[in-house]
Amino acid sequence: MASTIQTDVPLVNVPFVDLRTGMVAETWFLFLIQLWRRTGGASGTIPESLTIQDVLALETVFSLGNLSQQLQSLALAVEQLQADRQQDAQSVAMSLERTQLSVQQDAQSVALAVEQVQTLRRQPDDLGEMVMGHG
Repeated sequence: MASTIQTDVPLVNVPFVDLRTGMVAETWFLFLIQLWRRTGGASGTIPESLTIQDVLALETVFSLGNLSQQLQSLALAVEQLQADRQQDAQSVAMSLERTQLSVQQDAQSVALAVEQVQTLRRQPDDLGEMVMGHG
């Protein structure tokens, strides 16, 4: 009889990836294998239990070199996302600066226009006084 492996859902504080090795943590690996087996595995039939032979068979299916390569690809993708995020933040900051400058210029233009309107409103009074004074 084959030895069976019993595993429960790993605790929430157990990291999915072992930071020392860069591989899926053993508790999660066993849990995932058990899920795979319970959903029919490669044969499509649901087994009664998970055996050590199942684990060993899966280790040959999922090459460690391939996992390492995938982790490196993921790390590069994360670095690229971080660089893109930083570039986006810089673009947003530059856009905000341009918007602030534009708002300041608009405020100055509005202030100048108000001043001109006030000047024009005073001029007819001055003109009227000049006409009345001569008349």
